[in-house]
Amino acid sequence: SNPAAVRTRDNFGKTPLDMLLERRSTVPGVESIISIMNLSTSMVDNIVDSVKVEAAQECLKVEKRAENERVASQRIIARLEDELGDEHRRSVKENASAEEMRKKISAIEQELYVTRKKYDSLELDLDQVRKERDELISTNESFSNQLDKEEDVAIEIKRKAADDCEEQN
Repeated sequence: SNPAAVRTRDNFGKTPLDMLLERRSTVPGVESIISIMNLSTSMVDNIVDSVKVEAAQECLKVEKRAENERVASQRIIARLEDELGDEHRRSVKENASAEEMRKKISAIEQELYVTRKKYDSLELDLDQVRKERDELISTNESFSNQLDKEEDVAIEIKRKAADDCEEQN
């Protein structure tokens, strides 16, 4: 199917709608075909515009969420790197006993565990964003399929109109 076919001009510069309008007085029922063609063209245009707007909005939302997550991850990593650096400097300066060193290492490991948990949470969020994106793609495909069906109806109407014209000639 080709949605632009309704607006395509023939060798004489006429669109299918122009040809129907010329035969308005000679072909019975052409008024209803013209109305249906105008309505289907308008519906197709509205659906295409709506899908484009929705897809663009959803893309912007997904990009914004991803950017926010990226910035948050970078801040967490920078903060943790700073904390880890401070912890290392303190351990060198204090020259603590083995027991004291073990406690600090245990605290760092706990922070690493928490960081991993946060990282896992961010991965889950990213998976959710991907699922939402996939749902948007599926919705877009559904709209596309609906548009194809409407185009097929318009083509069938044109074909019937052409057959009717040929039968009358």
